[in-house]
Amino acid sequence: MTRKSRALVDLEVYQEAAHLYEIVKDKTEELKTDLSVIYRESGSIHESLEDIPGALACYNLSLEMLPDKITKDVSGRTIAMKAMTTLYKANMTSIMGKEEEANALFREAIDLANASDHKTCRKVLGVASMNIAISLSRAGKLEEALEAYDKAIKINKKVVGEHKLKDMINILLLCYTNKGVALKAHGQIDLSLQHFAKSQSLAEKLVHVDHQTEHEYHLAVIYLNQTGIYYRLKEDPVTALDYADKALKILEKYVVEEDRWEASSTLVHMYALKLEILRGQDKLNDALYLNSRSIDMVQTLIERSGGFDLIEYQVENYSHRGEIMMMMDHWEGALPAFTRCEELARRACEKLNIENCRWQMHMARGKMVVVLDKLGRHDEALELRPKAIKGLKTSVDMDNLDDWFTKKTIELIDQLESI
Repeated sequence: MTRKSRALVDLEVYQEAAHLYEIVKDKTEELKTDLSVIYRESGSIHESLEDIPGALACYNLSLEMLPDKITKDVSGRTIAMKAMTTLYKANMTSIMGKEEEANALFREAIDLANASDHKTCRKVLGVASMNIAISLSRAGKLEEALEAYDKAIKINKKVVGEHKLKDMINILLLCYTNKGVALKAHGQIDLSLQHFAKSQSLAEKLVHVDHQTEHEYHLAVIYLNQTGIYYRLKEDPVTALDYADKALKILEKYVVEEDRWEASSTLVHMYALKLEILRGQDKLNDALYLNSRSIDMVQTLIERSGGFDLIEYQVENYSHRGEIMMMMDHWEGALPAFTRCEELARRACEKLNIENCRWQMHMARGKMVVVLDKLGRHDEALELRPKAIKGLKTSVDMDNLDDWFTKKTIELIDQLESI
């Protein structure tokens, strides 16, 4: 459905709601609250269609139906509606990048929720407390975010345990997961793993015991995070591969068997991470097979959706392929891989303005020089070498010797200058 078609459908809802408002605006609180629900649900539809301005307009209309001030005469249902709608508005404001305004709205939602024992208010407390922590983390305020996550976890454990709201387990699960991410960013690796283990336990129970398969994707994301931590930070490739395989089992089912392509970029990222581990373990045949699968997957995604932003993954795929071929002394296979990598990276930079690929483009040219020399094509190697070295020197800060990219660049330049 086009945006115009959606607008025509929504117009009928607004006209009906406006008519109702004219009838009940001076009537009972209950009827006004019912009308507020109509506006909020309409806002949710706009939100699902990624129409943020339309969603915000509906949430504002919903709030207009409700009392400005909460007094003892206001019902718990009305307070709950105002708290929930304020939470929805806060989420939209956060998506727009207005974090301070969003945090103020999250806190307003919490204040409203604390004014009633209504079941919905308890849910608002759980979600809003978590979203404040997420917002602080997104703003780089990690110390404040970690404190906020502690509060959110305490609140949600009470909501799930004491208040028996089992449908809020997924929010507690998200709290543990997101705090794990924040702890990793803060350098508290062991504590981060403890929180991922808690979220893993909850997610596995939901999926495997309660058969709530809608949480499978979240479980895969937890496995992905654990894979990265165990391989890159704990230097434990065996455990990392175990988690990688668990993640891939879910993600491949989602994308390949169930045709749920919204999870495809996560699947491709997981392929790249497992490929890195396999290369580090010298499991080169396994790595090459996985690389071929990833190349095919990304190409299918690009053809199906026109998602040229995925070209970055394909650049990385062909870079990995060339590296694997070099490790296998398969120079004839390495050259076309690096050539394709350079072509895609150059296209991404020049045609699509994806600057992240510029370093990969210059690295691929440098590797092409190395491979051409190994193949005995010395004249071609010497002709390409000056351009490759010049590009490499401009692609990173050559004085920042602590930077991983700079180190890799200098290593390649030294290799090229020795040819």
